[in-house]
Amino acid sequence: MLATPVVRLPSDELGLLRKFPSPEINPDIRLSQTFDMTADGLRAVEFSAVAIGQVSGEIRLELHDITGHEDRLIRSADVGAADVVGVEPYRFDFSPVADSKDRVFRLDLTASSASPAEGVAVWATKGERYSGGTMLVNDNPRWADMAFRVYAQVPTGLQLLAARSLGSGSSRGQVVLGALTASWIALGVFLSAFSGMPDDKMRGGL
Repeated sequence: MLATPVVRLPSDELGLLRKFPSPEINPDIRLSQTFDMTADGLRAVEFSAVAIGQVSGEIRLELHDITGHEDRLIRSADVGAADVVGVEPYRFDFSPVADSKDRVFRLDLTASSASPAEGVAVWATKGERYSGGTMLVNDNPRWADMAFRVYAQVPTGLQLLAARSLGSGSSRGQVVLGALTASWIALGVFLSAFSGMPDDKMRGGL
């Protein structure tokens, strides 16, 4: 439990039965996905693109902060359409958003004005799978969500315990932290040795 991240980041895996390709990205079509961010330091968004024709041009990626009545463009990039469909999934990396927790964001994908993309769509899944946002086509909500995942530097329970112990200057807290760390190391050594033991010895020991 201590090694598990303390919050769950927004995401929606691609469904098996209700998956579908979105409309093709072009100058008249803007695809979007909104999400409620659960941690500070938002630094990347992944999505799954698919080629639906001859791929060319560039895609404009934008991250907007739409908390409340705001609509602030905070990160953007133009990327080659071939690069987007060339990996699965594509990861839009950007400089971390320090105060992203409890903010609402929108990822926009549209054709670059300089070199409009052709032949690219994204994978999505029908239904209300992700409750913290929705997929949009030209700002119109769809009963669906993109297949997406966000990234941030989320601390684990052990890291939070370490920060609190060091911040308080409590010698008792540091002793507890040291004991927990030692127990994790000992458990790892034990499991490693146990997994490498031959089957006959394992049965004999039992």
